[in-house]
Formats: sequence, structure tokens, C-alpha cells
Amino acid sequence: MGKDSLAMILLLLEKNYPLDEVIYFDIGAEYNAIYQNKEKLKAILEKKNILFTELKPKQDFFYLMLEKPITKRTGQKQSGYKWCGGLCRWGTTLKLQAIKENNKKYQNEFICEYVGIALDEQERLE
Repeated sequence: MGKDSLAMILLLLEKNYPLDEVIYFDIGAEYNAIYQNKEKLKAILEKKNILFTELKPKQDFFYLMLEKPITKRTGQKQSGYKWCGGLCRWGTTLKLQAIKENNKKYQNEFICEYVGIALDEQERLE
């Protein structure tokens, strides 16, 4: 429900692109505005009979970030993975694992995934 993904979804709806399901991954620690936008989008999707699926990590986000015992490749021990972002992409890994698990329900069907990116993230297209 980031701004880029939300803008993409609204544009897909406006342009009548095929859209069967919208997947939202909730880490459980978003700004209230994100949750408010999610509820507004859910209402729009419901009117259009588009499935809205909310996924969550198997473990609490703050536990993973601050408490989980971690042994780094160097053997150094630390508590939690720390903040996501930059080279530290553990939050993205959680999201992708959950989406992959969700997509198993489609078995051998072709899946076309839309991913909202910002204008300055063109390298992600590669």
C-alpha cells in the first residue's frame, strides 16, 4: 500500500487493465494513513469484484527487527535483523515468500504480476 503501488492499482482500474487480485503485505507496523488507504481501496475493489488478499509475516515484525537471535556470516551474534532498507532487504524477502506461498493456489495458471515502482527505480525493470 505504498504510494507507488497504490497509484499503479488506481491507474490499472482507470485504464481497465485485467486485475483479478490485489495482494497487500502487512508488516504490522505501518502508518495509520496506509491502513486508511487500504480500507478505501478494499471498498473500491469489492465494488468491482476484485479479490483483496492481506498477507502477514509468520513472526512479529518487531521481534524480527529487534529481538530475534541472529548469527551473521562472520559469526558475530546480534539481536534482530535491524532496519530494512538499502542492502538490508529482509522485509522484502518476507513479502516475496508470502506472495509466492499465496500464488500456489493458482497451481499451473499463468500469473501476470504488476509491481508499482517510482520513476527513479527504473533499474528494477531489469
